[in-house]
Amino acid sequence: MDFDPKSIALNYTIPFYGVQSITFSQLDHHANIMANYSITNGCSITACAFALVLSFLVIKNKKTPIFVLNQIILTVSIVKSALFLGYQLGPLGSITSTFTGMVAYDDRNLYKMSIAGNAMMIILIFLIQLSFAYQTWIIFQSPEVKIYGYLTTFVAILLMGTTFGLFVTRAVYTTRFYESIDAEVPGWISGLPQIVFSASVNYMSLILVLKLIFAIRTRRYLGLKQFSYYHILTIMFTQTMLIPTVLAFSAYSSYSLDYGDLLNHLSLSLIALLLPFTSIWSSLANNSRNLSSNGLIYLTSTSSSSTDSTVTSPIDEKTLADSYSFFPEKLLKFKTNGSAISDQTKDSRSNSFMDSLPNEILQILKDEENNLESTTICKHFSSVSKDTIDKLDSAVLVEQVFNHK
Repeated sequence: MDFDPKSIALNYTIPFYGVQSITFSQLDHHANIMANYSITNGCSITACAFALVLSFLVIKNKKTPIFVLNQIILTVSIVKSALFLGYQLGPLGSITSTFTGMVAYDDRNLYKMSIAGNAMMIILIFLIQLSFAYQTWIIFQSPEVKIYGYLTTFVAILLMGTTFGLFVTRAVYTTRFYESIDAEVPGWISGLPQIVFSASVNYMSLILVLKLIFAIRTRRYLGLKQFSYYHILTIMFTQTMLIPTVLAFSAYSSYSLDYGDLLNHLSLSLIALLLPFTSIWSSLANNSRNLSSNGLIYLTSTSSSSTDSTVTSPIDEKTLADSYSFFPEKLLKFKTNGSAISDQTKDSRSNSFMDSLPNEILQILKDEENNLESTTICKHFSSVSKDTIDKLDSAVLVEQVFNHK
């Protein structure tokens, strides 16, 4: 007959609580969960340490705020994973503590390691969302989307504050539970922080994907070199937070299955690893002419999402193409307005020059307005600055006019 050894019951007695019964399948499940936690945190420590060193060696421009922030995030992620790994391999993560709810007297203060790990996780989440807000601000630096930059950054900051507050509240209730088994923990406290954090990750992913869409559209409009399909896929999977978004939502949906917290740790570690890549993408101009060297903008010099060059002239076609990196079709309207303003400026300068002439000169020009030479006289004096005219006597000006004639 069929018999599942995992269903064998294991009875044991706990003082003051009597006989308890569990199955071997429960022991296997606990061992698998602890092994997965250990592997996840161990890989997180290794990967973040490697990324920390590699970023420091490869990235030349180490003075940018985003570089410093990413280095801090990777460091905090290493510390957080180390604390949780120590907790899981310690007495509080053992089978004895899990199924009896009891620890030795000498190990009673080890729960503080879990509190420290939760504190580092809260700090990590706060720094990640701070990076999200800063990257959002960088993305919308182009002049035609400046107003959207204020709005999207405000939403990112709002999500950051809400998520931080909810995770702090959950950590407080968790600490109370460790200190007293009778402490009550509200049901919403376990799921709501993860929902808001998933929403913030999804929000950042949406902005990065929209940037990719506008980059493709802008480059096509300006006739620049297009992204290849491989390049687009690489950006999608490494620079738009697509995978962490899926993991964040999976963490919430699987929270009641004992795998939600594991996926949460995995998504946090993956976000910390991908932030340097998303920083590169958020810092790049959509209209960069040299597509192959786009990544070097962040690696070698101060980057800008809106332009690759300094604006020097309101009707410079190259400059305008660089300025409008989201809606380049506004370029024609801006050029038209710039030309009209230029014409008005020329007329204004001409009228200002005529008004500055003495009455004797104006009379001569008026008397000979039908003479072609008067046009030449105007051209002659148009090259003379107003300061020079002010220094000359009226008689001298009249003499110059007749000499010119």
